[in-house]
Parts: sequence; C-alpha cells; structure tokens
Amino acid sequence: MRFKSCLKIVACQKGLTGGLHQAQPGSGVSPGPPGAIWKNLIDKHGTKPPQYTQNRMIPLAQSKLDEAQQHALQEYPFECCGIIIGRPDSDQEDILFRCTNIQNKLHEMDPEKFVRDARTAYYIDPKELLGILKETESRKLAIKLFYHSHPEHDAYFSEEDARMALFDNEPTYPEARYLVISVYNKKIKEQAFFEWNLKSKTFEKQPE
Repeated sequence: MRFKSCLKIVACQKGLTGGLHQAQPGSGVSPGPPGAIWKNLIDKHGTKPPQYTQNRMIPLAQSKLDEAQQHALQEYPFECCGIIIGRPDSDQEDILFRCTNIQNKLHEMDPEKFVRDARTAYYIDPKELLGILKETESRKLAIKLFYHSHPEHDAYFSEEDARMALFDNEPTYPEARYLVISVYNKKIKEQAFFEWNLKSKTFEKQPE
C-alpha cells in the first residue's frame, strides 16, 4: 500500500468514508487502520522491531501503568489515549506516549460526521501516531500496549473497540495488549487488560 494511501486511512476513520459508527459509550477509535503505516515503515526500511511470542505475559513497567492512570484522571471528563513501547522481554526500557485525543476538535469541525465528543470517544492524532511508529521502528522496540479511558463507564472492550483494532479481519498488533481504564467522578474505578486470542478470534480479558 502506498504511503499516501496509509495516511488517507488514518484520516478516514470515524465515518469520513463509510458513515458513522454506532458505538457504545466509552469506545473509540483504536489504532487499527494505521497498522498499514506500520507495514509501510517496515517495507521501506527493511527492518522490523522484535516481536514477542503470543500468549506470553508481556512485562510492563508498573510506573508506566501508574502514569496511564494519572493520564486518565487528568483528561477526565474526556477520554485519554496512549501507547507504551519497549523491549518484548523486559520492562526496563518502556516508554509511554500520551497521545492527543482530537475527538473534540473533529466534533466541533463536523458534528454531523463526528457525532460524539471526547467524553465518549477518542481519536489519536494521526501525526502523533505516525511519529510513534517511526520511533518504535528506529529504536528496534515493539508496541506493547494501547490504552484509553472510559469516563463514567466500566472497563470493557466493546465490539467497536474490537472492530477498529482489526485490519482486514486480523489484529493489526496481535502481540500488543489493550488497557481500558474506568474513571468515575474523578476516581479510578477499575482497569482491564485485553489480548487477541488466536483460537477464539476475539479480544479476551486477561489477568493483570
């Protein structure tokens, strides 16, 4: 896929070229389609970050998970979103990126196409996502975790979350975990991790 086409995919999420998604509250645009950008980077540079074996517990630095929760509290009552990259076999080099949720901007720009605001949806800034993918590739690291928050909703992985995490009916990042953080009244209620299961072909809740 050509690079310009990859960027178009990012820009066309959330209904620009296919109608609006009738998602449950709290679900948003997860980083599925931009996986085409990731593939382009691999093809272009001829290298690929190390991958980890599926169904193996991915080590994640507790300090980064704590930071993700702080991010969720700071963005409340809006959804936060972010990415953690690092070495597949260690948590010593984990890097957390606080991504910008531009859903409010899109909603203000075109409320008919972007019906929901950032209280019940998120949309990672495409430029930021591309920069993170490039840095991950250049450092020979791996994408370990995507996270987002659910203000005033529980920590579930909705059908819309799952659909947007797929590309051509396959997970764009099959080794990565997904973290959903539930925030009620400016307090963390719960969090839940989800991973792709090869046998069931679904994203299943995992133990912390």
